[in-house]
Amino acid sequence: MAYLGGVEIMLLPKAGSRGLVAGVLGAFLRLYFFLFVQTHRYGPGSCLAGRLWRRRRRWRLLAVLCCWRERVGVPRAAAR
Repeated sequence: MAYLGGVEIMLLPKAGSRGLVAGVLGAFLRLYFFLFVQTHRYGPGSCLAGRLWRRRRRWRLLAVLCCWRERVGVPRAAAR
């Protein structure tokens, strides 16, 4: 969803109705998920379970990388 936010900021940098753009882009995302479920042999539960499993693995990898960074002593970016 983060890339959707970036796209809507690029499309309407000074607009006050960014919520509308985010809603339209979110509808496209839901449409993609619906079409994926319809055209593949997986059910909605399987797709969502796989999605949550991948998200969990990404967060775990991020936590490991952050712990490694602290252990090795990689300096943080300098504050401006």
